Amino acid sequence: MRTPAKIVLALLLAAAPAESLGSGPEARPLVFEAIPAQGTKVRLDAERHFVFSFNEKPTMGTAIAKVQIFGAGGRTDQSFEIRGNADMPTMGCQRGKPERTFVLNKKGDYLLPFTFGMPGEWEVYLTFLKDGAVVYRGKYAFEI
Repeated sequence: MRTPAKIVLALLLAAAPAESLGSGPEARPLVFEAIPAQGTKVRLDAERHFVFSFNEKPTMGTAIAKVQIFGAGGRTDQSFEIRGNADMPTMGCQRGKPERTFVLNKKGDYLLPFTFGMPGEWEVYLTFLKDGAVVYRGKYAFEI
C-alpha cells in the first residue's frame, strides 16, 4: 500500500530541524519597493537617487537594464554594488532565480542583460548594497 505524497511530505517537514526549513530571520519575505516608470528618480538615501531603464522596450529576447546613481550636485556615484534578477510572478517563481551583479561601464552606468523567454508579466528585482549592507530593494513590473 502506498502512502500519499502529501502525508510523506508532511512527515518529512515535521521531522526536519527548524533551521533547514528556513525559519528564523532569513526566512522573512524580502520587501521590494515598487519602482515607478523607467527614467523616474528613486530616492536611495538622503543624499542619493537612482534612475532605472532598459536600453529598449523589453520584448522576448535580451534587454539590457541600466541603473544610474546620482549623488550631491548630480554627480554619478559608482560606490554601490547592484544585484538583480527577473521572474514571472504569475508562474509562481517570485525571485526563484539567483541574483547576478550589474557591471559598471566607462560612463559609470550599471548594466545587466536580462533574457525574457516568453510573453506575460515580468518583474525585475534590484538589490543595492553599500559596503556589503543592503541599502535598498526595488522591483520594476512590466508586460511583454
